[in-house]
Amino acid sequence: MIFNRGRHSITVGGNLKRYRGNVAQNIWAGGVMSFTNFAGFYRSGAVQSTTSLGIPGTWDEEKGWRQTYWATYVQDNFRAMPSLTVNLGVRLERITDPKEVNGRVATILNPCCDTTTSKVGYPWITVKDSLKLLSPRIGLAWTPFGNQKTVIRAAYGIFKEPIGEYLYALYYYTPPIATVYFQNATTGAIPFPYPLGALLTNPRSLNVGSYVFVEPNAVTPYTEQWNFAVQRQLASSVVVTATYIGSNGKHLTTSSNPNQFIPIKTYRMETFYGHSWYHSLQMELEQKYRNGLQYNVSYTWGKNLGDVGYAGGEGQEGPQGSPQNWYDRRAEKSLSTINVKHNFIASTTYELPVGNGKKFGANIGKIGDALAGGWSFNTILRRRSGLPATPTISYNNSRSGGIQASGNITERPDLKPGGNNNPVLGGPDKYFDPMQWIAPAPGRYGNAAPQTIIGPGLFNLDFSLFKGFRVAEGKQIQFRAEFFNITNHPNFGQPNTNIFSSPTTRGATAGQITETVTTARQIQLALKLTF
Repeated sequence: MIFNRGRHSITVGGNLKRYRGNVAQNIWAGGVMSFTNFAGFYRSGAVQSTTSLGIPGTWDEEKGWRQTYWATYVQDNFRAMPSLTVNLGVRLERITDPKEVNGRVATILNPCCDTTTSKVGYPWITVKDSLKLLSPRIGLAWTPFGNQKTVIRAAYGIFKEPIGEYLYALYYYTPPIATVYFQNATTGAIPFPYPLGALLTNPRSLNVGSYVFVEPNAVTPYTEQWNFAVQRQLASSVVVTATYIGSNGKHLTTSSNPNQFIPIKTYRMETFYGHSWYHSLQMELEQKYRNGLQYNVSYTWGKNLGDVGYAGGEGQEGPQGSPQNWYDRRAEKSLSTINVKHNFIASTTYELPVGNGKKFGANIGKIGDALAGGWSFNTILRRRSGLPATPTISYNNSRSGGIQASGNITERPDLKPGGNNNPVLGGPDKYFDPMQWIAPAPGRYGNAAPQTIIGPGLFNLDFSLFKGFRVAEGKQIQFRAEFFNITNHPNFGQPNTNIFSSPTTRGATAGQITETVTTARQIQLALKLTF
């Protein structure tokens, strides 16, 4: 609802949602077998099998998740002066604790000490809002000069990410609901196919997997965001904008093993201790469509930091991972996996001024206009710097059980004295020098910082050519010729960063790049009929 009172325009609203997620969560329930290569699969020999079994009468892959979300907000757009508008608002929102209607969930209330499941059924997790449900918003727009060609804008707001099924649905492998078992082929390959019942009776190596659960005392993640921008009109259709954007994420989710070094039980616990920071300066020059020409040129200098990762990004797979050492999380503060220091994008659209009624060839006739008139082209140029990567070792040098406990915890080597933590050489065969790192002493963590190796940058140019033919009243055929990566420039993915496979064996492929993140040149021709 909107209420107008003098210089105030007040908006009031709300939102109410009821989540009913009835799902079949059968991850590992039927068993998973891993093969080193296709030849191993062809010979029916797996190197590891994984399955999830439950105590009779309790295992059930059918889950009925229930939550209720509500929110209400009020915002006042206040015209303080003819040249100044202020936006003031606040949002209250809450989501109830997740509930499984049949009580088929379990958790560990005291991860540091409990050796068995200590809580079954609802409530198995409680969610706290550290901001007391409040999310304030404030913004302003000011034209300081009478010609109104300059606009200054600023804003600040808090944005929450309510904890929903997407998070906790995967974290319920906790007895007595379910137990994950791993079986390694210590004496030859595991037969394939392999009856699940043989998993518990076969004399091969059998390991009870880590308990997987969400921290019982959860905290709602949120992000503070702010920006400041100055925009100036240079001509009737040309505008330049300079913007500073910043953000600070708190209580972000990350996996952990709180029982590192404690020989009780290994856990994979989703916690809410993550932080992120982002700062950027963005410049943009834009011309609206005029005289057949339209363009947009933008450049961003940014720095994205965090102590947890973020899935995504070209050349990146999965998150940054869990802390190497849960008790030294400060050592994890580094560049984010999606950090891009420099990013330049330029796009243009231009209609050639040729043909009847145009600047050139205004009287070339019907045939000449059909051949030479109506042509236009588009270009998109992108150039960015590389994404960061972490030097790693693929064995549990610290003897903490961290890798087995959380799956994506990877330890790091030592940086040699006086070494370069970003020793980029260039080229896919040996992109960086792995000799800058050495194996850490047995029983301790490496001192190498995460995300120090900056991967290859990206260059891409797309070009397209268009020509329209009028065939009848209200009908037109458009010819399109599109060239993707027209320069056929290879954009390489991230290098292999596994420095050591054992304390005395260096990774054979460390520094090598075996993939690209964009396709080779592609040409596409098409006809489009509009009517």
